[in-house]
Amino acid sequence: MSGATTTSSGAICFLTKATELDSILWHRKLGRISYQKINHLVRNGLVTGVPKLRFVVADDCTKDETAEILQYLILSLESLCKLKVRRIRNDNGIEFKNNLMELFCLKKGIRHKLSAPYTPQQNGVAERKNRTLIETAWTMLSDAKLPVTFWSEAVNTACHVLNRVLVVKRHNKTCYELINNRPPNLDYLVPFDSPFSLLLQYKDRKSKFHSKAVEDVY
Repeated sequence: MSGATTTSSGAICFLTKATELDSILWHRKLGRISYQKINHLVRNGLVTGVPKLRFVVADDCTKDETAEILQYLILSLESLCKLKVRRIRNDNGIEFKNNLMELFCLKKGIRHKLSAPYTPQQNGVAERKNRTLIETAWTMLSDAKLPVTFWSEAVNTACHVLNRVLVVKRHNKTCYELINNRPPNLDYLVPFDSPFSLLLQYKDRKSKFHSKAVEDVY
């Protein structure tokens, strides 16, 4: 376990890192505010009833990584789909509004538009898409009776499926067909909680008598 010492109002607290499950649980309990805000409340004794832990999700994408991920997505679209990204629109978050993104857009000839401050209605499409994605993921987790620690896998699966089943009314085609110029083949899809056997490589076995495969669900 990792931790850090901090002082607040003359008191010294040793904040131990919370488990990922506890972090996600309190993230949900507190209206999905950022982990930074949760830790600020706990560290400074601004709330009671919350464990004195340092809340963090290890595989959560940090804001510093957002620009690099977005650049990779744009380059992938242009390379694989032979499409030219002409403009992107983001909110005024620091993960989008920075020198790295501005230089990338300038180099690629991309028009980078930012929504006006305090006008969330400009992000309506993105917010609706995000809500559809999250609600689909929660439904999958509930149906499979899996813990929230599988939220990342559920969201990834939901995105994969929705891109192949939601129809863009303007073109009467799925997103997949608009990009790949062919309708998606859904024959390979299985339920989210389907069992499977994973064959382990020899180097992953702890001993000669270790199981050659592991059972899991996906």
